[in-house]
Amino acid sequence: MMYSEDEIREMFQAGIDCGQIVASGAAERLSLEPEQLSALAACQGGGLGLGEICGAVNGAAMVIGLACCGEANDPEAKAAAQSMFASFTQEFLRRHPSIRCSRLLGHKIPEEFEDVIREGTMMTLCPRLVHDAQEILESLLAVES
Repeated sequence: MMYSEDEIREMFQAGIDCGQIVASGAAERLSLEPEQLSALAACQGGGLGLGEICGAVNGAAMVIGLACCGEANDPEAKAAAQSMFASFTQEFLRRHPSIRCSRLLGHKIPEEFEDVIREGTMMTLCPRLVHDAQEILESLLAVES
């Protein structure tokens, strides 16, 4: 399920992080419960809370792994997942200057997270990042299936 930017803002206001939104949005495609995927991605927001890789990108990586590898630990499936994630990252970087949360937000995370909130960046930029991550993910998974 692709969430609109307005729905993403509402989810942020309810305390749901970027990675959780991307992961839970793929629940139907993965035949899993959205709550399971949201729990799996619970630590992804704010680049793992450290300003590292954007939670939306991390959420997409988890979905790609589940979509490609399923329950098996198959080296070919893992290689396919890594290739798909490389394609995801390439497209994300075509649209945005980085996959690092701190660089995207223009602030050191977690030290300056309150500035991100105060300036409204989380409600303006982050919904676009999450939406783009969903869109890229959906296009790649559609080719895969």
